[in-house]
Amino acid sequence: VKLKETMMIKEIKKYRRKYRIQRMVWMGGEPLLRKDVLKKGINLFSQNTITTNGTLPLFNLGPKIKWVISLDGPEEINDEMRGKGCFNKVIKNLNNLPEDFTGDLQCNCVVNKKNQDHLEKLIVNLQEKTPIRGINFTFYVPKMIDNTGIGWKSLEERDVVINNVMKLKDKYPDFILNSKMVLELMLSQNSLKITNNCPV
Repeated sequence: VKLKETMMIKEIKKYRRKYRIQRMVWMGGEPLLRKDVLKKGINLFSQNTITTNGTLPLFNLGPKIKWVISLDGPEEINDEMRGKGCFNKVIKNLNNLPEDFTGDLQCNCVVNKKNQDHLEKLIVNLQEKTPIRGINFTFYVPKMIDNTGIGWKSLEERDVVINNVMKLKDKYPDFILNSKMVLELMLSQNSLKITNNCPV
């Protein structure tokens, strides 16, 4: 059931007060399906990030909005995971932004076994074909029982990929938005010390 805009805004305000939320991430399902909610909702928070699959046209919400476009690799890899034609649809939308568009455009790529060898090609594609400012790499987290085949068998196996991303960071220091320190903390010799002692 699709909630009315007024009801959604009312609920958002309620949780903003209850949890003292100051920064908002608008994401999944697909936030661009509810432009009406976005246009009013962004005024409730000091910082807003909109995470979208990019298959719907973007629109201007002002210079303070961070837009995060989800892509899982270059065309052939991304479309294998997200559907045929998806990659080109995203590229087309990124190159047909409204003339008044002022938001900060970033890309997020969830790295997994299927796309781990194609990350540099995605970087080059984005730099050559889009106005994207930079890319952030996150890493696939498997479920307890995971039959997808795209996860690593161990943290040590994932280390190879993280080290590769760190090499790419050296090559594209301004375009890859991950910090070197955060990537180093994700390596197997460091990561469990962090997660096992997380205060949250």
